Amino acid sequence: MLIHKVSPISNKLNAMEIDVTCSQIYDWEVEGMLIQQAMPNLTADEREFIKTGITPQEWNDMYGGDDFEEHEYLDLLEQATIEFGGKE
Repeated sequence: MLIHKVSPISNKLNAMEIDVTCSQIYDWEVEGMLIQQAMPNLTADEREFIKTGITPQEWNDMYGGDDFEEHEYLDLLEQATIEFGGKE
């Protein structure tokens, strides 16, 4: 599915082709399921794009890909959310 979102960083309309179903989006947005549980087949970058509209390139441009890659940070953040029962 082609997902279009406006990035809060660049204010640009971004698009990303993501292997996600309407049912998965419904489970997350309407039913309140954690995005990583509703869409376990997606990468952290894809889930972040669905949530925020921020592309992996924008993250890299903003944070420069220092010692810690953005996707590693997102994976740790998601794991902490699961462990502490929070909702993204």
